Amino acid sequence: MKTWKEIKRRLDPGARYFWAKDDPRSWRLVNAFTLKTAFGCEDRLTALRLTRTMIQAGFSVAKMEETW
Repeated sequence: MKTWKEIKRRLDPGARYFWAKDDPRSWRLVNAFTLKTAFGCEDRLTALRLTRTMIQAGFSVAKMEETW
């Protein structure tokens, strides 16, 4: 997995992001305006942790959809 420093470099501070489910196990972070993928995660827990880190850093991220 990429480091936070590498991920932060790929993100646009003024954009809004959301998580899209690629397949049953992987997620990808998508820019809501350009619909380009910023990066992906192997599991939901990693995506949730990154979401929390991104929000604390001032990025705008939509809540993940609930899947049970």
